Amino acid sequence: MFLSNQLFAYGTLMFSEVWIHLIGRECSRIEAELHNHSAFRVNGHTFPGLRETKDNNCVKGILYSGIIKKDWDILDDFEGDFYERVPVKVYSEKNIIHLAYTYIVKPQNYGKLSRELWDANWFKKNMLGQYMDRICGFL
Repeated sequence: MFLSNQLFAYGTLMFSEVWIHLIGRECSRIEAELHNHSAFRVNGHTFPGLRETKDNNCVKGILYSGIIKKDWDILDDFEGDFYERVPVKVYSEKNIIHLAYTYIVKPQNYGKLSRELWDANWFKKNMLGQYMDRICGFL
């Protein structure tokens, strides 16, 4: 059984505003990346979906540590049935390997992904405020 208190976040959970709204506190965080995966825009939405790819793509994100069971319950509920939480190896500065969980799109939902890669900078500049308004009722 894989056990980890770490989450690799590559999408909306990278943003402190979203994280604190959901979890209610800061967690230790460092920049990290996941190899051989891509984060695509989900059709009709502003959030991304992660899936494994064969093109040596690298997804940059945040590695959170110190996550407890209550946090996992909230995160699993927030991510819903579109995603599944899976164990991955991510790399931080100096190529240090970390074992963590991340949320990937379930294979039956691949058809809902656009071919356009998700852009965190664009999201932050153009959509984060609206996204926060949308999730304000969650919890």
